[in-house]
Amino acid sequence: MLIRSELDFVAITGTHRWSDAAVGYIMDLYDELGGREWGGFAVVGCAEGIDEITREIFPRFWEIKAPWEIVGRSAGNVRNGAIAGGVGELLRRDWRGQGYAFPDAKSRGTWDCKAKLISVGLPVEVRMIGP
Repeated sequence: MLIRSELDFVAITGTHRWSDAAVGYIMDLYDELGGREWGGFAVVGCAEGIDEITREIFPRFWEIKAPWEIVGRSAGNVRNGAIAGGVGELLRRDWRGQGYAFPDAKSRGTWDCKAKLISVGLPVEVRMIGP
């Protein structure tokens, strides 16, 4: 596993539900990475919950969107694929990254995104939120 201070980016996926625990997990990760001293950025989706929390805590982020008006209910899967595609391109350019998944008991999309990130070669650590 990479030493966190050597990371150029992290890709973060997780539950769409806000909670104090979710906020705490993202704050803890930011601190583990070095807080304001860390020079990397977060790759996140454009959804509520973990994505929104990450955008509030990490000062540098790359936000991936999926157009609801074009793809409808499959936008989450399309966005997950776009996140993985962007991460795959960073890895091909020798950027150093690590994935973090923050699912709760109802997080189907988080598992989909995790699988897609792994498929492009990004290691992903899972940190469950709640039971």
